[in-house]
Amino acid sequence: MKNNMGEEISYSVIVPLYNEEDTVPSLYSGLKQVMDGAREKYEVIFIDDGSKDSTLIKLKELCKADKNMRIIQFDVNRGQGKAMEEGFRNAQGSIIISMDGDMQNDPRDIPSLILGIKQGFDLACGWRYKRGDSFVKRIKSKIGNYLQRKITGLNIHDIGCAMRAYKREIVEGLTFQGRYDHSLLPYVISKTKKIKITEIRIRDNYRKFGETKYGHLSTAIGTIYDYIKLVLLSSKDFGKR
Repeated sequence: MKNNMGEEISYSVIVPLYNEEDTVPSLYSGLKQVMDGAREKYEVIFIDDGSKDSTLIKLKELCKADKNMRIIQFDVNRGQGKAMEEGFRNAQGSIIISMDGDMQNDPRDIPSLILGIKQGFDLACGWRYKRGDSFVKRIKSKIGNYLQRKITGLNIHDIGCAMRAYKREIVEGLTFQGRYDHSLLPYVISKTKKIKITEIRIRDNYRKFGETKYGHLSTAIGTIYDYIKLVLLSSKDFGKR
């Protein structure tokens, strides 16, 4: 897809942010270094999800002279799922990459995800093979991921990982309609389209600043509840606009 200057955009990176003022400088720097190194046209779309700190101010300062960076601002916090949805709606790249903005997802893993798509897959899911979380969180994650595999039939080891790469055509027109977290996207897409999915092992950095803002099916009960709701509902809830 072409941007306003008539240029073909190869990659769009979508990054939701909520009260991440301390991570913004290193996040921007890491993304710029990796994406400039790709030597193809790209855009990074930061979605400020109603931050109450200086996240938006810092983003504007860093991005004002960078034509590859865009900012979408929410006046109130709408959640990571809606931020992702808005990012997909505005993305112009042939390959769309999503990631968290807290620097636990590492921009250096983006080329590996892109390679997965270029090898013929429609969706490349990040797999945080060696987790940086506490023992309790790792156990909860293992339980949640095991249950989602049993419920959905998708063999994905890390459904809560926001770092993924998508072929543009598989996410065009998808909407959460205010119901579900981005974690459910692989299942939603697989119910409406025939897709090939791969997993890419990625880093899981320790969080240096602040606290986790977005939960990703963090408990077994939450996983069961969300997936059973989704399986019982018709896929028409996620149809095209």
